[in-house]
Amino acid sequence: MRMVNEIDPNIEPEFVRDREGAAMMRISINTFRKLAEEFDAVYMVGKIRITDWKKFKEGLEKYHLKKG
Repeated sequence: MRMVNEIDPNIEPEFVRDREGAAMMRISINTFRKLAEEFDAVYMVGKIRITDWKKFKEGLEKYHLKKG
């Protein structure tokens, strides 16, 4: 499966699967899953787990502001 960024790097996805999100953020899948749950960005569609990309990035920005 090709990621959206491989097709056109200017397109931001709305939702990503765990493997895609982890690859785009260059972190492990487990770390991505934990952060996505912490940011309340996880949705289940049947048995498929997807993450709201915009919500994840907003949560990550707030996380960095708290840390710094």
